[in-house]
Amino acid sequence: MFRVLYRDLQHHITTKNPTTIHFNNLLLFGGVLQNQNPHLKFISKIPESKNPPSFTVDYLVNSCGLPPKTALSAAKKFRLRSIEKADSVISLFESYGLTKTQITKLISQRAELLSYDPNKTLKPKIKFLYDLGFSGPDLSKSIASSPSFLSASLQNQIIPSFNFLKTYIGSTANILIVFKRWPSIFFYRIDKVLIPNISILQVHGVPDSNISKLLTTQPRTLTKNSDRFKEIVEMVKKIGFNP
Repeated sequence: MFRVLYRDLQHHITTKNPTTIHFNNLLLFGGVLQNQNPHLKFISKIPESKNPPSFTVDYLVNSCGLPPKTALSAAKKFRLRSIEKADSVISLFESYGLTKTQITKLISQRAELLSYDPNKTLKPKIKFLYDLGFSGPDLSKSIASSPSFLSASLQNQIIPSFNFLKTYIGSTANILIVFKRWPSIFFYRIDKVLIPNISILQVHGVPDSNISKLLTTQPRTLTKNSDRFKEIVEMVKKIGFNP
């Protein structure tokens, strides 16, 4: 890649019969002092927003196991401010049994988790799952597959969603089944997604027992866009299915 970039840079230099004098890593080219290393010259011309700090990329690769290309892409959106905090986040995940592979998967999907306060922001959500009955491999698997859950507000999003689901599903055990099948269920806005879609089913005469069964077996269905969900329900009804 650098060879091609260097070739393109040379193509744009049109100075006639330039005089070149070498001074270690610098050269006098056509009366202009330039860096002799084309790689450094190229990097210096990249805007800061497109040139993520090397220590962010290095950390994502060496401490989190991300492939260089993935780390570079993530570093363009996320800047590591504190290595100590990032280390604490990884230590927290490890303390709950996440493997290196699971941590890599989680950070590759949401690198900004490394900037969260491990004790104030992340641990309470993990403990919430633990208190519900998740433990061992089930807990670590749920954490690794739920970046949205870890980003959501515990008080304003997760707990209200849990309480709402409990009114339809009943037991905590069934809520655990729902979470395993669709971990992002706690991430969706109740008033914007779940309630409107459940209301659509009720308007069409679907009994609460069937809504409960749908929530337990196919929770993702009720997180569709409400307009699209309404179209599907009406289409199914026209086919002739009893509500």
